[in-house]
Amino acid sequence: MPEIKSQKTNSYTEGRFEFVLTIVDESGVESPICIRNFQIPNYFEGSFYRKEFTALANSFVEAIKRDLESKSRVHAWYYCDTEEYSNPSVKPGSFACYFKFSMRDNKHVVYERIFDASVYPKSVREHVDLTNRIIKFTTRYGETFNYNKNEYFEANKGRLPQEMYVLKSMINDKNDLTSYIIDTTVKFCSRRNRNTISKIPRT
Repeated sequence: MPEIKSQKTNSYTEGRFEFVLTIVDESGVESPICIRNFQIPNYFEGSFYRKEFTALANSFVEAIKRDLESKSRVHAWYYCDTEEYSNPSVKPGSFACYFKFSMRDNKHVVYERIFDASVYPKSVREHVDLTNRIIKFTTRYGETFNYNKNEYFEANKGRLPQEMYVLKSMINDKNDLTSYIIDTTVKFCSRRNRNTISKIPRT
């Protein structure tokens, strides 16, 4: 097997702002999926509290849901899953398990929205990766190694195990939603970039 360089988990500098995605399982246990801290240069004070920002944050949730729906369709194709994965109306407290997405200013929750997780296959909802670019392996000793998806798939072309082939189909054409959320938020809230909001990626 060609040598592939492993990547250590990235560290993120603590910033004033952050977004958080967690999942709450059937027993009520909440587990973090993605936490990103970031700074906003030339921050326009109060931007996080405008109604336009709420609409922007809603669009982030919709982008995440589209990403998960696309991966669920791939899962159904390969595993002949007959269950349909659609998004019902969001009613807090009505889900067996759910995702929670929040935007924070100095640890204070400014925006929060939950959406049903049970409508996605278990293997999809339990392995959410918003970056869509990292392949993770955990050894029997508990060590975790990360590989760039392009390098890994290229090095193993033609000999991917079934689960890796399915994963490739799920993420190969996907955008990095973490970068998208941060970059779009910075553009929206910065004095310099208020009129240059990037287009929401279609997944």
